[in-house]
Amino acid sequence: MKSGRSHIDILAAFLLIAGFLYGIALIWLKLTFPSGFCGRVLFIRFSFHELDRPLFIALSLILIGLFLRIRNLHVPITTRGAFTIGTIFFLTIATLKVLQYRFYVSSAFDLGIRANILHNLIRHGKVWDSLTGRHGFSGHFWPAAYPLSLLFLLREDPRILLILQSLAIAAVIPILHRVLESRGAGRYSLPVLLLYMVNYYVHRVSAFDFHPEALGIPLVLLSLYFFEKNRDIPASLLLISTYSLKEDMAIMGLSVSLFLFFTLGKKKLAVHLALFSILYFALSLWMIERFGNLGTRFETHYGGKTFAIEKFWVPIRFFGAFGFLPLLKIRDLTLIILPFLEHISSSYRPNYLLISQYSAALLPGIFYLIVRNLSEKNCRLLQLGIALSLLAYPFYYYIPPSKVSLRKSRYIDALLKKIPPGSRLSAGNHVAAHAATRDGTVLFPLFYDADFIVVDTTWKSYQPLSYREGRKVLEEILNDPDYEVISDSFGVLFIARRPKSRLSGGAHSEGRRANRVRLPGRPPAGVSSPAR
Repeated sequence: MKSGRSHIDILAAFLLIAGFLYGIALIWLKLTFPSGFCGRVLFIRFSFHELDRPLFIALSLILIGLFLRIRNLHVPITTRGAFTIGTIFFLTIATLKVLQYRFYVSSAFDLGIRANILHNLIRHGKVWDSLTGRHGFSGHFWPAAYPLSLLFLLREDPRILLILQSLAIAAVIPILHRVLESRGAGRYSLPVLLLYMVNYYVHRVSAFDFHPEALGIPLVLLSLYFFEKNRDIPASLLLISTYSLKEDMAIMGLSVSLFLFFTLGKKKLAVHLALFSILYFALSLWMIERFGNLGTRFETHYGGKTFAIEKFWVPIRFFGAFGFLPLLKIRDLTLIILPFLEHISSSYRPNYLLISQYSAALLPGIFYLIVRNLSEKNCRLLQLGIALSLLAYPFYYYIPPSKVSLRKSRYIDALLKKIPPGSRLSAGNHVAAHAATRDGTVLFPLFYDADFIVVDTTWKSYQPLSYREGRKVLEEILNDPDYEVISDSFGVLFIARRPKSRLSGGAHSEGRRANRVRLPGRPPAGVSSPAR
């Protein structure tokens, strides 16, 4: 034991010194040598404003070194203490999300699009995505949009969705504490809660805008707790309710039914739940095909090569972030096997890497397995999971320092205020999140003969088009005599259609209308169309 502690002390000292020296060296190299020298000789390529990411790595090394100096994490936590920790965690990530929105880091995918659908639902009574000109269920079937739209009766503000998501993610903390207490493992609450609060994949789900399936994380965890306590009816209702958030949650429910069948021995309930999950998933696919194009989505996620060398590293990185605890009892993996296989078999890179929202369905099962596999012998694995998550510096994704500028944010605010009510606006990906609840707004590179175009070119993001395709559309507009650049600061283009063109439609209107076929769709009756 003493030898183990001395090894930990040596590792902690090494990380502290390495992190400090690495940070100093980065700044010294940049200030001393030109970037060309750094790139050719030292294999370091960054401009001064890109120092933020390497410095985050240096900070992570220092934090891990400090963390490994902690001798004992087995500090008892009361239920009130768990709620207090959860409240602090909620306030922290909610503040980060609001700041993220304030600095135009939030994007149309998916905050702007989801907020736009809720806006059209509450204002016009139709499930419609007017940003891209498609039905609101054309990409994902999420009937939860109906109750979520009621939030916009309070205020039509996308930040409400960000705060709600932060509340759901923080609600896991008291639930986890309760599950630990019920299994007689309350002394492990602090390291388990710490693992959750710093976990790389938790923050990947949290940081990237708003995703409805994130709201299901505490509900699924609570349902698993109820299943183990033989409270099958509330457990089933909680689990099934999460299906309405996104069709993929039904795959997670099917995996839960395998867990009930093989591990908890609830075979009859498991069969019924599996049948319902399969039927609901089939219904969801039918609805997506009815309102959109299921083939296009399938082509995006599974139409390419399913084999990729980096996929071999995905399970190692994923399970390593949880201290490998879920792998200690292979039979328990039935709880997460189906959604994991669905993701890993995808040809869509963000999907199989389990980044952003794609790990949301796995998180409740993963942490439930961690609790089931905890013991004094393997508690040290928790420290490993925490250290590996900190090395990934997850908090970097909320507000990348190189993208944050208060002056730039105020500049974009002023641009949006200049646009008269009723005007047609084409907004770039990171601007559209702020204009999502404004009628007549479409997502650039769609522009439908727009009166105004606002695009932040610094992000180099023109989803759903590639950067090259989106840039080509932008250059065509810049060369179009019907449009003129009103302002160009901070990399944000503010383009307006010339007054004569607004009246006549312009000599090049036919060429611009060709852009409409990129994302087809006609708004239903009662929904404001951007193309008047």
